Order: sequence, then structure tokens, then C-alpha cells
Amino acid sequence: MNGHKLAIASVSLGWHETHTLLDKADAAAKHGFQGIELVYGDLEKAAVSAGQSLEAYAALFRGHCDKLGLSIISLAPLENWEGSPLPLAQRLRTAVEWMRIARIVGAGILQVPATFNTASLLVSEDEIVNELRLLADCGLPRPGSDEATIEIGYEPLSWSVRSDTWQHALYIKRRVGRPNFKLCLDTYHILTKLWGDCTAADGRIPNGDAALKASLFETLRSMRAEDVSFVQLSDAALAQPPVTFTQLEEAGQHQAFYWSARGRVFPYQEELGAYLPMTDIIRTWLVELGWKGWVSMEIFHSSMSEPSRGPGYWAHSGRKSWDRVLAEMAKTTPKAPKDVLSKVWDRKPFEYDEIDVMETGKKQWKDLYEFDTPVVHVDRKPGFKPIGETTAKARKLMHRFTEAEVEFAMKDVEREDQ
Repeated sequence: MNGHKLAIASVSLGWHETHTLLDKADAAAKHGFQGIELVYGDLEKAAVSAGQSLEAYAALFRGHCDKLGLSIISLAPLENWEGSPLPLAQRLRTAVEWMRIARIVGAGILQVPATFNTASLLVSEDEIVNELRLLADCGLPRPGSDEATIEIGYEPLSWSVRSDTWQHALYIKRRVGRPNFKLCLDTYHILTKLWGDCTAADGRIPNGDAALKASLFETLRSMRAEDVSFVQLSDAALAQPPVTFTQLEEAGQHQAFYWSARGRVFPYQEELGAYLPMTDIIRTWLVELGWKGWVSMEIFHSSMSEPSRGPGYWAHSGRKSWDRVLAEMAKTTPKAPKDVLSKVWDRKPFEYDEIDVMETGKKQWKDLYEFDTPVVHVDRKPGFKPIGETTAKARKLMHRFTEAEVEFAMKDVEREDQ
């Protein structure tokens, strides 16, 4: 696990008014975190409380973190930006202002959740892509300046109205085509699309294990380490009793949004009911993909409003969770390096025309994005000839996946090996 740096979100260190931003930074540093995700709302509240301008308090907070040896890794979250009914010029001015504050605090990343505003559905994909290109361009230094580049961490939320899967977010990322436009990957959003359901008695989506395994395999086949800006880790508490549709209707929220605001916990935090299958997705992202960088703990739990559960409590719990992550990763050995997959499939991502998917028959590639259906069979390019050694290596990796999930490769590959 060398090469990963540990951070925690400021919002995940307590919500009570006595849980100050400076105390949160102190607690994070004390418990071994190397960085902190700065939530814009936390910075605003702290500035108002101190009677200072946002700029002045941003500089003060950076100085405080510098003394602690704590990096401010990102400013978050610039929400519902792309496809908004607001004039583009107004949104760009807002983004530039956020980036100015990000530079003051020394944050290299502006986190942008994929929009969950339904009004954005009235905007074409081409317009969305163009707006995101302009957003990324705003993060580049002005000519002749010594400004740092601001990277966009584009995060697919499980309740986003367009990019609600990593597949579609990756597709958008590649269409945007800017070097400072990358993905922010959060375990919660993947697992609550494929595996976890707060409205179900057992907390599970039917066939979730198979769907998750197929998605992780597709991650290794389609994603590159350089596609990722940073990773967020969060689990969820089993809802007991399950959340009712009446509760969701009264709150006016998507079920994953409702759950996130009340029961999103640190990985393996069983004392608060954590139960999502964290190990495979963490291993895929942090080990098998070959990505290195900032790993941040981002959680939201109803008990964060309690005065007694302050920054020290949550920082200690977050560090304990990370130690458990390291222990779980140490129990397993990477099955194969990422380059094995690139050899088995002699193609670039998104070049194939058609896939077979579980339970739904054949659909076009765009349908995979829309419905997030697990891949089972991928048609290979004509003339593709894998070598026997590569096939053997790939088979070692595939032992984690069921025969149905890897049916797409092995029969044809073995036939051509003979």
C-alpha cells in the first residue's frame, strides 16, 4: 500500500457548532492523517464565526494546517454545476472564485460531483462536455503567473441524473479530454448502485455480488490509473428497520442520498452498523489498478450532531478504519498486474460495438451506462490472438469471478491458444 496518502473530509469530523474547523484539523493531524478535504461550507462558517473575510480565514487556516504538517488536498463540493439553468458566465465566475480560494488554502483539487439537478437533462451531452472543458480550463494557470494548476475531481454520485456510474463518468472524462479533468471515486456511490439497498430488509440488491464483481473486473479492463484524481472510502450502516418509501417521499430524496446523510460510516465500522463489501473494491482501486495518491475518508452520520462525538472521536474512528483497511489488504495478494488485462484484450476502452449483459440480453454500449448492467460477454476484435502465457495469468486473476462473469473471454481465448 505504499504510495497512498491518508486524508479525511472536514465535514466528517463533527457537525455540532462546538466542532470547530481548527479543532478538526488538530484532531486529524493528531491521529495520523496527512491531509484534509476542506468543505467550502465549513470554511464559510468558520470565517463568519471568526468575523473575518473568507480570504483572510482561508489564509489563516492554511497557516494552521502548515504548522500541523497537514495538507489541504481539495475544496469541495462544487455541486450541480454542469447543465445548470444559470447562465454559463455566472457559473464560470463562481468556479473561478472557488479556484481562487483553493489556491489560497493550497488545495490542488476542486471536487465536482456529477450533477443531480434534473434540469440538466434538458441540456445535450455535447453542451455538458463543452461546459466541463471550460471548467477544466479555468483551473489552468493564467499566462505569466505562478499559479498552481487546479485539478477537477469529477465524482459520479449514485443519485446523479447523468453520470451516476463510474462507466459514464469515465466516458465523460475522456470526452472532456483535459489533463486536469479526472475522476473522484467513492466506494459508497458504487456499492449503493450495485449491492446495498437501505429499503430492503437484508440491505441488499438481488444479485449484487455478481454485479459488483463484474463491475470491478470492468474497472481493471477499462480504467487507467491516470484517470483517477483521488479516492474516497465510506461504508454504510444497515438500515434497521429499512427506510420506507413514505420516508423518502416526505424527504424528497433519492434513497442513496437519504441514506448517505444519516448512515454513511467508515469502512468496517461495525459498531455503527457497517456492512457493505469493502474489501474487493478497495483492493481493486488501491492495489490492482496500480493507482497511487490521496485516499480520503468521507462519511456522514446522524450522530455527528452530538456535542460529545467531536473531532477527536471521528478522527480516531477514521484512523482505526484505515488500519483495518491495511490489515485486510495485507491478507490478500494482488492476483495480476493491470497490464495483464491490457494484453488479454488487444483494444482500447470503448472501441467495441456491442456487449451481452446479465438478464437483459443484448444492448448497445450506451445502455451499459444508462442502466449500469454488469458485463458478461464482450465481442473481440477480428484477428485478436492472445498468447498462452497471458491467458494463464489472466485465469489467475479471474478466480475471484464466477464463470458467468468471465464467460466473455476464456472459451474464445483458449480456442485460439490451441
